[in-house]
Amino acid sequence: MQVDPEKLDETAERMGIAAIKYFDLKQDRVQNYTFDFDRVLDPRGDSGVYLLHDRAAMSLTVTLKK
Repeated sequence: MQVDPEKLDETAERMGIAAIKYFDLKQDRVQNYTFDFDRVLDPRGDSGVYLLHDRAAMSLTVTLKK
């Protein structure tokens, strides 16, 4: 799969925003929490980055099986 260099920055920005939204939404809304970019962008475990990676991997698998 080729990545269009012209869309790389836009894609990275969208992925970053999605990761931040996921992190924010999974927090307990009635408690304060400390925002931590390392946790937000962690590619392992329960993070938006991990979910986006999994979604891309599953999509590629389905595409290759067709």
